Order: sequence, then structure tokens, then C-alpha cells
Amino acid sequence: MLRSISWTELGFFLALAYGAYYSTLLLIFYGRKLLLKKTLRTPPGADLPAGSAGELLSAIDQRIRSASERRLNRQELIMALHLVLQNSGPITGQTSEINRFIQASTEKYCSIAFTDAELRMVWEGLR
Repeated sequence: MLRSISWTELGFFLALAYGAYYSTLLLIFYGRKLLLKKTLRTPPGADLPAGSAGELLSAIDQRIRSASERRLNRQELIMALHLVLQNSGPITGQTSEINRFIQASTEKYCSIAFTDAELRMVWEGLR
């Protein structure tokens, strides 16, 4: 029955079948994760305003994205954000906007929703 098929053709067909099978499995189990990684590759701070506030938000955005990639826990993320704010110099009158940005970014990239108490910990000793 299979006398008209060479070993090379059979090997090619089996490799193609295995490739299709495992590609399907990857898409079923990891498809969402692969698609999300593609959307996260936008340059950090691409949609942020210019100027010192924009630079601060860009630095916060970069730190949150790197925390997401390194899978930092909640406490480590609070400490990393505290260091970004500490190194940025004096911040006046923009804390509520920065807090909203931090909350939105951490929920988007790290799936962590900060409480008001945790946001106060980020700002502790800076005001």
C-alpha cells in the first residue's frame, strides 16, 4: 500500500504533521500570552506627554514594564517605584495624576491593583 511513497516523503509528511500538531497545542495553551507579549512591545512612554512630568511618567512606565518582565512581587514593585520617585527630584502638585498612572499601569502590565495604603508607601518620605 505504501510502496509508492519514499522514506524521504514519509519523513517530510511526519515532520509536517508533528509541526502542525505542536503549533496547534502552543496556540491553544499559550496563544493569549503570546498575543499579549506582542502588544507590550510598544516603546515605553510612547503615548506620554513631553517635559519633566512626561519624563517621570516614562521612567515609571519603564520600571513597571521591567517589573512585569522580571515578575516582581507587590512589595518589590512598591520599593522600585519609590526609588524612581526618589531619584526624580521634587514633585509638586501632580501626585494624584501620578497615582492614577501608577494604578493603571500596574493593573495593565503586572495585574496588581494597588490600594491607597500601598500608594502611600510608594510616596513615603518623599513629600
